[in-house]
Amino acid sequence: MSTNLFKYIKILRSFFKDYFFSRSSLKLAAVATVVALFYIKSVTPEFLISTELTVSEDNNSAPTQQSSISTLLTLGNNSRPQDEFIVNAYSISNAKYLWELGYAQEIYPSLYDSENNSFRPKNVTLTNRLASIIVGYKINNTLDVTDLQDFIRSKVKISSDEISKTIDIKMQYHDPDLAKRLMYDLITGADIVAKDYILEKSESRVSNILEDLNTTQHPQVIKEGLVNLVNTNLFKITSANADAPLSVNFIQDPVSTQNPVFPRPFLIIFCFIFVTLVSSYLIKFLIKNRNEFY
Repeated sequence: MSTNLFKYIKILRSFFKDYFFSRSSLKLAAVATVVALFYIKSVTPEFLISTELTVSEDNNSAPTQQSSISTLLTLGNNSRPQDEFIVNAYSISNAKYLWELGYAQEIYPSLYDSENNSFRPKNVTLTNRLASIIVGYKINNTLDVTDLQDFIRSKVKISSDEISKTIDIKMQYHDPDLAKRLMYDLITGADIVAKDYILEKSESRVSNILEDLNTTQHPQVIKEGLVNLVNTNLFKITSANADAPLSVNFIQDPVSTQNPVFPRPFLIIFCFIFVTLVSSYLIKFLIKNRNEFY
């Protein structure tokens, strides 16, 4: 047992002496470090912007004595408010709201022509050009709302906690001030989308219920339930028309890290050195044992 242990220790010492601490390895490590430093200087630092909020349940209903009848008449909506918020935040309607606020000009400054107040054509990759030639379709290189929506979906990460009912929103970006504004307006826009949906749905319900009450004979108990349902939707309309947020409550306003989270200098340097040395050892091993492969 001890003999084998000493044997392995000897092999390990020989490896470090012949490979790891050799002059060639030290030179390669130095070159890798210089290359890593050039790479670090070439990339744009990015900060982590985050916020936390809650979305309240749909409790915008006027108090009434006919709540049991109203509940029976409105069964079927089992979606969580957190899920509805995420859908609204990533929706094309919210992207249009952010587009109208001018975020496309700030996110794509190289494509924006301020003199003509328009966007230049997007860059098309060689792969897309070849695909268009093979398939036979025309490339759409016009920047539009869907590009901003794709940017939001790729950059802004939204997650919800089932236990605490909180929503965490994070974004990694090179301009922390722009990202904080974008995150705040993204949340505001999602709330506006929810308001518009509630307005449209509630107004339609009120109209249909009133028409049904005027044209159809119902038992008194059903009439009372329908009248209560009208009052509930009128209360929702009033809440949606208010300037205050409909259901969003900030736990923490968007904040940014003081230092960049990307790149991580020491991790990058280590990776460059590791890959360089491993590649060097592999090449040496293949050259030394090339006869064994024939």
